Order: sequence, then structure tokens, then C-alpha cells
Amino acid sequence: MSDWYKLETADVLRHFDTSVETGLTTEAASRLLAEHGPNELVEKGRKSPLTIFVEQFKDLMVIILIVAAAASAFLGEIEEETLRLPPRRFLARSKRSSSFWPS
Repeated sequence: MSDWYKLETADVLRHFDTSVETGLTTEAASRLLAEHGPNELVEKGRKSPLTIFVEQFKDLMVIILIVAAAASAFLGEIEEETLRLPPRRFLARSKRSSSFWPS
């Protein structure tokens, strides 16, 4: 039953030998609980804000933009670059800040 989400309601009821009116018997529910475990999500640890911030710099486009900014600064265009904000850097900065702060 790997594609369980594709099954029709009648097929699911037939598979578990139950009905919409009565539901599973206590024995069937206990057997399924013992077989598959409780129906709950496994809670994962939260990421720290620092980890989230650092992960933003793993994106290839951000790395390319940082390298381009460093090359530009190295070539002596730092004054010009600080006066204007090219669209590509604006997009990179907005991407980092929007994904850093949870919505």
C-alpha cells in the first residue's frame, strides 16, 4: 500500500475491514498501533539564527555575487560601488534577509 493517498475511500475501508459508521475495532487499532507505532511527527531540532544566516551563503548565486563584489573592490571601484546598489546585489541582499527572518 505504497500509494495509499491515491486510494478511494471504499478501498481503504475494505483494506482495514471497517466502515465509516463504526471505525476500527479496539483490537484492530491496538494491532495497528503495535505494528506501526503512534501517529505522530518526529520533532527535529530547530536551527539557530546563526546557522540560518550562514546557510544563505551556500547558494551559488550569492557566492558569485560576493566574488564579483570583492573583485570590484580590489580593482578600485569601491567608492562607486558604495554610492549605488546594482540590482543584482539588491536581489542577493533581499534574498538573504527575506529567507533569514521566518514569516
